[in-house]
Amino acid sequence: VALQLKIAGDIYTARAGIEAVASKVGMVLLGVGAMHFFNLFVFTRIRARYGAPNVPPVTPDGWTRIHPQGAEAV
Repeated sequence: VALQLKIAGDIYTARAGIEAVASKVGMVLLGVGAMHFFNLFVFTRIRARYGAPNVPPVTPDGWTRIHPQGAEAV
């Protein structure tokens, strides 16, 4: 990240500085997003390969009561 944020030229105005930083940070975020997508893809393939069921890791053992609006809580 530090190498990607390095700016080669001179910056003479605040606007140019903000644009340079925004473009550099944007490229870093695109790279991190691509790596995140690749990780999710790999983990999904690993899960499918070993036949893990598509269920939550823990079954629910309770529930939360939902009160209608304006009703007093019990």
